[in-house]
Amino acid sequence: MMQTNPYLKVLISPYIVNASGTKPGITLDEEIAAVSCLAFCKRRRVGIVTGRIEEIKALSRAYYPLICAPWNKRGCFIIDGLGFLGFNFPDIAVPDMLQFTESLKENSVVLKKFMETLDYGIRLFTNITKGGTKDYRLNYLVGERDLLETISSLSERSPLIDLTEEEKPKLIQPRLQISQVRDVVEEVVSILNRLNVEVSMLRYVLKVLEGEIDSHLNALSKESALVMREYKRREKEFETKMDKRIRFLEEKRLKEIDETRRKYEKKIKALLKEKEKTEKVLLRNKILTGRSSKKRNSKRKSTGTKVDLYLSRIEELAKRTKDLQRAIEEIETEKNNRIRSIERKYDALIMDEKNRIEVLRESRDADISRINRDIEKIKEAYSVIKGNIIRIIDEKERSINVIKERLLPIKVDETVIIGIPFYMIMYEGRKKSRLDFYPPVKLSEAADKILERDLEQRIIHLLTPLKETWSVVISVLTENWDKDPYLSSEVKRIINGENILLSKNFMENLRHGLNRLKENKWLNSHEERAIINFYSSKINSAC
Repeated sequence: MMQTNPYLKVLISPYIVNASGTKPGITLDEEIAAVSCLAFCKRRRVGIVTGRIEEIKALSRAYYPLICAPWNKRGCFIIDGLGFLGFNFPDIAVPDMLQFTESLKENSVVLKKFMETLDYGIRLFTNITKGGTKDYRLNYLVGERDLLETISSLSERSPLIDLTEEEKPKLIQPRLQISQVRDVVEEVVSILNRLNVEVSMLRYVLKVLEGEIDSHLNALSKESALVMREYKRREKEFETKMDKRIRFLEEKRLKEIDETRRKYEKKIKALLKEKEKTEKVLLRNKILTGRSSKKRNSKRKSTGTKVDLYLSRIEELAKRTKDLQRAIEEIETEKNNRIRSIERKYDALIMDEKNRIEVLRESRDADISRINRDIEKIKEAYSVIKGNIIRIIDEKERSINVIKERLLPIKVDETVIIGIPFYMIMYEGRKKSRLDFYPPVKLSEAADKILERDLEQRIIHLLTPLKETWSVVISVLTENWDKDPYLSSEVKRIINGENILLSKNFMENLRHGLNRLKENKWLNSHEERAIINFYSSKINSAC
């Protein structure tokens, strides 16, 4: 058990606050009277047949110990002095990234190795993000925002006051040792440091990645420009050679065509000459035949024989002329075919020359395409890795902010205990008792026709429980007071030692408080008498 005196200062917050958050103008007598009224109204029937109603065995004011632990002069963390509460924060686990950064640097020259490193980076950071965030628990640290904001608001609007010697027994003694409180703060600081280091490491990885990406993209850009220059040089050189080669082929084609044409025209010329000679002989024979035919009609028989000879000769010469003409035509056709063949041959050779430069251009385009593909792969890999790293950084920074938001801007120079007030009511039935806890409340103004409501509704309207703010504290008390031996012993100690019903001036204070409530239209005279009679009989029976 932590010793609260003289080692730690204890400050307490008010049980009742105004809507503005400041301490209300209500006396302690009125507060006790209102709580006594509420306890009176909340009694239960314990028997169906007899209709017996619970008795109120004890009414005690107590303080739940929250420890305010300063950190680095920036504020303080609130720690559950009983060790029940804790705070879950999201985090995303990251492995050691040194291998990735070292691999990036080592493979800054060889593109293939660098691409393999990028593939490794994609798998590494994609798997990290796929794993998602998990909740990690900081034991004892209070993380509920409503509760922390209320404590901060109370410290700003109505400064916390020192716990008096008279009130100190009402404090539930913290279970945590001062060393454990320091351990909690150190753990929080350690986690914040780890998260900040991981964020710095991730930013460093991103910086190294960006540097290596830029380096490789610049290298590929330079390579692309170099390839273009080299191919332009080769293309220009090749075009010069190609033009020279094409001119040579054109000249050779013309020469070969001329030679072919001369060769065939020589043959045709010889045939034409022979044809012309044959035609002349044919013509002469035709003339002689005509003359001989005239003589045959007037002279002797020998002339007819000569005519027949001429006719036979004419027939042979005519046939020879036709054969020569056909030969000339065939040679002409062969000449034309040969020339066309030469044209096709040289057209093909020229096209081959032109195709060779197209092959060179295709090779250029293939090299540029390869470089562009490498650039796109690098950019795509960079985009994926960068996106995942930024998401991880965002998650880490969110975790940092979530933890830092639990730091209250309360300036304290030393560890102090903040006592959160609440009332405990012990109800006693026929066979068993029950304990009810009343959290801090907000004071409200009286409403029109308030007396038309029943007493319990009026008191709850007067003292509206701040259930949302203090629900975690009340839940801890409700769930653990009869299960946890330490808390149970503290609750019993306070109930037995600080029972307001058994205090010397309880009835006097109750009458005074009820009278004030009646004057302020919160209860009527009949209700006042009933409550006084109930508690008076309870005290008399106890005596």
